[in-house]
Amino acid sequence: MITREVRQPERKFNRMEAIVEKACRESGLILKLKSSLAQFPDSVHWHFKKGKERGTLEITLWKKEKKL
Repeated sequence: MITREVRQPERKFNRMEAIVEKACRESGLILKLKSSLAQFPDSVHWHFKKGKERGTLEITLWKKEKKL
């Protein structure tokens, strides 16, 4: 697994949930799961797949800490 932390300016962060979903959809990724993670309160966690290819792209948006 590869982990990357992305920080965004406040003005963009308010729209980050929609930005992530749109970017993944436009890249041909299919949303398989959308939930939250207990260890990151007020988070949004996604699983995306690309067709029948192996592997899952996991993305977590932690609103409280403004981290993606």
